[in-house]
Amino acid sequence: MPNQTLNQYLQGRDSHTIDVSDYHYKANVLNYRDVLQRNRALPERKRTSFEELVEDNKEDFRDRIVGDFLKKVEAQHLKIRDFRTFKDAFRDAYASDPHGRNFFSGLSGQDDLLMRIFAEPDIQQKVTKDGETSRSRALARKYGIDVARARQLYKEIRRVEIEEISKGWIPESQLKQPRLIRSPETAPRGLQIAQRAQSGTLYRRATPRAFTSPQQRFLLNNANTPKAKLTAEFNILFNEQRTRNSVYFKQYRLLKESGRARIGRIWAEPEPDSDMFFT
Repeated sequence: MPNQTLNQYLQGRDSHTIDVSDYHYKANVLNYRDVLQRNRALPERKRTSFEELVEDNKEDFRDRIVGDFLKKVEAQHLKIRDFRTFKDAFRDAYASDPHGRNFFSGLSGQDDLLMRIFAEPDIQQKVTKDGETSRSRALARKYGIDVARARQLYKEIRRVEIEEISKGWIPESQLKQPRLIRSPETAPRGLQIAQRAQSGTLYRRATPRAFTSPQQRFLLNNANTPKAKLTAEFNILFNEQRTRNSVYFKQYRLLKESGRARIGRIWAEPEPDSDMFFT
């Protein structure tokens, strides 16, 4: 299928894969200006003024807010490892500052503008520093290498990631969604069944619940949304508590049944049957 045709099925999400030569480390990166949508609840006039300050860096506002933010982060010992923890730190850093608190309140939900601040080189250096220990250990486990070599690999990966971020791309791993925690009030109730895993282990799970027609349409219409983001959106939209695997495998089955083909990370519609035009 031609690339131009494939792009029609990306649903506005341009993406590509970066490859770090050592150990063939690969990561999917997304055009964050397409992935992160603006919050239409904010009045257009106020939204436009924020865009002038943040996107156009009017009167060096973005540079000044980054410098002030990092000073507060260091003073309060806040950590930034990805976009979610950046937003948490932004909120916490200005919790006692009325001007900063009002600024963050206005930007709340405007993830595309917050991402523009997050992508600044000084903040990305903070991300590199704060994420070194945990990501290096994860790389050491993944590739079976010692921690010292894993730290070198991590620095190489971050150099590539920061170069991509400077061009408007963001690694999927930095767009992590918060884990959904079930409270006693929202945890599913009802009958449980015993089920045996492929390993032979017997475990108990809630009785399977069918997906409704609107839910199935949602999964089919969001074929190329990252699994974590898809699950979070699904549970919020339908007031559900589905796990990532439940949502992902249901979507996978629906896409296969509809005849769509998977090319790399992209689900594309089947080619039209040429005979259909002559019936």
